Formats: sequence, C-alpha cells, structure tokens
Amino acid sequence: MNIENKNEMDTLNRLYEPLCTKAKSLMVYLQHEIQERYPVKFGFFNQHYVRTDSDWFMEYYPIPIVTVADLCDIGFDLHDIFIEFFLPRIIAVSVDYNRLASYHFEVYGAENYLEDYYNKEMSTHELIEKLQKSSEENIGITIFLSANTENQILIELINLVKSYKYEFT
Repeated sequence: MNIENKNEMDTLNRLYEPLCTKAKSLMVYLQHEIQERYPVKFGFFNQHYVRTDSDWFMEYYPIPIVTVADLCDIGFDLHDIFIEFFLPRIIAVSVDYNRLASYHFEVYGAENYLEDYYNKEMSTHELIEKLQKSSEENIGITIFLSANTENQILIELINLVKSYKYEFT
C-alpha cells in the first residue's frame, strides 16, 4: 500500500469511526430494550438523498443503518442521525404532526421521494392538504436529530413511530 492510499483510508476511518461507534452503541441498547418485540439489525447502505440548501445530493458512500423491524431505520450520517419510517397514506393523513413539532422533519412520497409534502418552510396545514391530494400509497417521514442524540431520546422516538404505525390499525 502506498502512503497516499493510507492517508485516504485514515480520512475515511476518521469520518466513519464515530458513526459506527454510535450505531453499534444504539444496536446493543436496542437489543436489550426492544429486541424481543422488534428484531434489530445493523448494516451499511448507500444512495441516500439529502437536501443541501434547496438542492438534493445523493450520498454514494454507505452509512451505518440500524433497522428496527416493522418500524423504522435509524441512519448515522456524517453530521446527523435520522429516523425514517413509512406509513400508508390513509394513516399519514390522520397523524398528529404537532407531536413532531420540536424536531426537524420532512414528509415525502415513497415512490416519488424527492417531492416534499412537508419541510421546514411549509405548514402542517399544507402537509395535510398535499397528502389528501396525493396518489402515493405510502408516505415517508424522516426525523433529523443531532449527531450526539442520546439513545434514550431515540427510544422515545421509536415509541412515537410505533404509536403512529399502530394507533390507527
């Protein structure tokens, strides 16, 4: 291996090590807290889209993801953590989005995922109107959190996702 490759690998390790450490910490915590009801698994996935100002940017590189079966994915990106889940549109229309008001969150279609139903420049009233007019069967919701969010907060949000998924079924 030449020095240039080692420097590139050191750079990648410096970026990925905190992400992997946090993801594995959450994985162990979730296995203890909810594994019996909701199996948990860990993996790396790429090709996520993130918004940079008003533009979309595809992340070609893989990031650690903890999947909580039947509930959500928790992603560990370079600058934040996100919780992503999907609801049938008929349920998404009835969700109380005020319970998410203290978080930065976005709502989008599962098929046309680059079309916003809600972002921080919109009102929840606009969100409901857009959802009612949508032809999407499923709606994606992503909650963005600081990279140093504690595991207990993530558990609370997982429980919120669970309530959204199952209170209307």
